Amino acid sequence: MANKITSRALRLLEAWKGLQVSYYGGKYSVHRLLALEAFSQSASLLRSLIVCMKIPLPMVVLVFLQESVPLQDPRDGWRANYGFWIRVVILTFVITHFSTGQAVSTIFTLCVIPIGANVIFPLPFSILALTPIYNIPHIVLFHVIMGGRVVQLLRERREQLVKYMNFLYAQILMMFIYRVYEVLFRYAEGSRYHLLVIMILPIMVVLIKNVVFKCTAHVEDITPEAVIFTVDFFNAIYVATCMQRASSVLAILAITVTDLSQTPIMLYGLHGRTVDIIPRVYQAVHAATGSDTAANLLNFLSLLCRDLEKWGKQSLTRVRIRSCFPHQVSSLDAALLDTLSRLDQPIASTVVVPFRKTSLLDLHPT
Repeated sequence: MANKITSRALRLLEAWKGLQVSYYGGKYSVHRLLALEAFSQSASLLRSLIVCMKIPLPMVVLVFLQESVPLQDPRDGWRANYGFWIRVVILTFVITHFSTGQAVSTIFTLCVIPIGANVIFPLPFSILALTPIYNIPHIVLFHVIMGGRVVQLLRERREQLVKYMNFLYAQILMMFIYRVYEVLFRYAEGSRYHLLVIMILPIMVVLIKNVVFKCTAHVEDITPEAVIFTVDFFNAIYVATCMQRASSVLAILAITVTDLSQTPIMLYGLHGRTVDIIPRVYQAVHAATGSDTAANLLNFLSLLCRDLEKWGKQSLTRVRIRSCFPHQVSSLDAALLDTLSRLDQPIASTVVVPFRKTSLLDLHPT
C-alpha cells in the first residue's frame, strides 16, 4: 500500500514538473548564445545589475503611479470620480503603447464617460467589458495613420500576424481569468473553502504560463522573458493585492507560502540540471579541443558551437541558428553564424540550456 502511494506521489510530482515552463520552456539559439557570451565578457557586474533592474522598472513605476491616483466614493457619481477616469486614460494609453498615437486612449475614455453618466457608474469590469469599443477605434486609427500599404503587408504576413495576436490574446486572457478568480476569492473568504481557493492560484499560474509558452513557441528566444514579464509580473501584483484584502493571518500565510515555495523548488531543479549537464559538456569540449581550462556552462557551449568539425557530426534536428531578434555579435561570430546556416543540417531550433528536460545535442564525444 505504501509503495503504491509513493509511486503515485512520484508520478504526480513528475506530472507537475512536466507542466513547469521553467524546466522546459526556454531555448537559446546559437545567435543569442554567442551574444550572451560577448555581453558577459564585456559587461561589468554593475552594468549587468543595472540592465536587470532597468527592464521592469518603467512598468513598476507606472503601476505605482497609477495606484497612487486617489479614488473617490462611487456614490458621488461619475463627475466627482476624476481619479477613476485618470486611471482609465493611463491604462489604455499604455496598452496602445503609441502604436496608433494618443487618440485611442482619449476616444476610449470619451466612449466610457457617457455610459457612466447615463447607464451605470462605476461600470463593473469596465476595461474588460468595453474592450470591443477600444478595438474598433484602435483598428480604424491604425489603418488611417499607418496607411493601406502597411495593412496590405500585414495581410501578406497573415501567419505572423495570427501568431502575434495569439500572444496578445493570451495576455488579455489573464485579465479575465484573474477577475473571475478575484470574485471566487472574495466569495470564499471566511469559509472553509478559502484555503482550497488559495491553492488553485499556483495551478492557475502554471496553466497560464503554458498557454503563453505555446503562443511563443515560434520565437523560443523570448519565451522566458514573455513568461516572466507577463505572467509572473502580473501574478506578483495580484498576490500583493490579495494579501491586502485577506482578512485572516492564515490566509495571508497560505498565499505567501504557495507563492514563495515555487521559486526555491524551481531554482533547485535548475541547479540540479546544470550540475548534471556540465560534466558532459566539459567531456565533449575536452575531447574536441584538448583544453582543460576552467570555464562555465556558457563558455563550454560557445566552444562547442565554434567547433565546426564536431558541429557537423551532431544530429541537430531542432537547433535554431538565428535568433528571432537582432543581437550584436563580433564579425567572427557573424561569419560563424553564416557558416552554420549553410551547413547541410535541418534548421529548426536551439542550443541546450540547463532548464531543458532532455538534451537536444548529443554532448558525448564523437
